[in-house]
Amino acid sequence: AAAHPEWSHGVAVAAAERFSLVAEGARAGLGTTAALRALPLGPALVELAAELAHAAAPTLVPRVPPGLVLPLPAPALPTPVPGPAGGRGVVYFPSCLTRIVGSQPGEDILPPARAMDEVLRWAGLSVRLPEGIDSLCCGMAFASKGYPDAARAAARKTAEALWRASSGGRLPVVTDASPCAGTLADLVAAALKESGREVRMLDFPSFWAREVLPGLGDAPRRKGTAILHPTCTLIKSGGVADLLAVARAHAERVEVPLFAECCGFAGDRGFLVPELTASATAVEAAEVRRILEREPEAGCYSTCRTCEIGMSRAVGRPFRSLLHLVHEAVARA
Repeated sequence: AAAHPEWSHGVAVAAAERFSLVAEGARAGLGTTAALRALPLGPALVELAAELAHAAAPTLVPRVPPGLVLPLPAPALPTPVPGPAGGRGVVYFPSCLTRIVGSQPGEDILPPARAMDEVLRWAGLSVRLPEGIDSLCCGMAFASKGYPDAARAAARKTAEALWRASSGGRLPVVTDASPCAGTLADLVAAALKESGREVRMLDFPSFWAREVLPGLGDAPRRKGTAILHPTCTLIKSGGVADLLAVARAHAERVEVPLFAECCGFAGDRGFLVPELTASATAVEAAEVRRILEREPEAGCYSTCRTCEIGMSRAVGRPFRSLLHLVHEAVARA
């Protein structure tokens, strides 16, 4: 933070306060890159343009060689369908990753936001989205880059939106990315606490394990094995038990690789320095491939889109959100 010039902090605060423009710009960049790469000379043009941009902003724009697979832009969020009158409600906070980063080319993956909406409604919950969700951010994108003022500005804006959406803290908030849940419980909770307010904010594994599974009885299961990659935030927050509880409830067998460690994506580093992720995932990926040789129908799951992209690159098989495991199970119920 001290190394950043003063003017850059002001730019970061402006970006935090206008996050919908940032998100739309990122989606447009992913869409434009995919469209250009489909042209005959597109990959070379994209590589040249990215190289020039990377030279000007090396910590912001990645190199994009032809062999580097980039995700497509995320589709629009589904419109929540009201649940039964008098039923339980929940506020769904789609992470910025879910709103910006879609599937990788060739992957046939249900958008996480749609999967979340459908499994919550399957559980009999009425789903709300915070007002102005496109402009909201938990603050991690700025805090992790050394812009604390921008992180606090984003957190305060999100705190007010979640307070309203949760009916003054009456409804719990669930998000689809464990790192986002960690920052919500940190920065956003701190912003609410300044005025004596509190909202329960959980990632999907914790919410499902604590709020839904106890009332399910015999939970529907997906056939075969679920291979899990616990994210760093999930481990630090003590959420592995909830992750395992959800996976064991909805899969016949569960495997956590012995060498499941940090995937090295570290927010956006996996885009900027893909070699970092390749090195960090090498041992775990080899173990996952051995499991897949024994059980080729196994599914691979995690709780953060960038972690899933990093592991997908390393293993050569799609890693999806834990949401998709639950969705696959309940869709067969």
